[in-house]
Amino acid sequence: MANFAGKYHYHHNENFEKYMETIAGAAGADAAKKFHEYKPYFVVTVSGDYYTFTLYFGDKEITNSFYLGTEFDEKTFYFETFKTVCKKYDNKLVFVSKFSNGNTSTREYEFTHGKVKAYYYEEKHGVTATVWFEHHA
Repeated sequence: MANFAGKYHYHHNENFEKYMETIAGAAGADAAKKFHEYKPYFVVTVSGDYYTFTLYFGDKEITNSFYLGTEFDEKTFYFETFKTVCKKYDNKLVFVSKFSNGNTSTREYEFTHGKVKAYYYEEKHGVTATVWFEHHA
């Protein structure tokens, strides 16, 4: 079983700006550029089925806490909030989010060997992205 708890620093991405533009328009594309510039990191804490993800992005701190399998209001670094459910599969955490416009996004975080590879998939247009993070003590 994977240990999800830890601190993970942004390393690089593939197609993240296009993905963000697709789900959040020009503001999303701008947020993706800042994401790359600020080199954010996130911290995961776990207590049973209760998870807390805190993203540190520039001078901002965004915290989301939730139980696996239970819908919650997820706050994002680009200041949108949407309904999300997270489920655990072996070494993966999979988030499925519903946007107010009816679109759906899936983010699959794969935790392996001190790294996290995050796959993003936007349902309506089929846009994908991948973001890599590295574990730091």
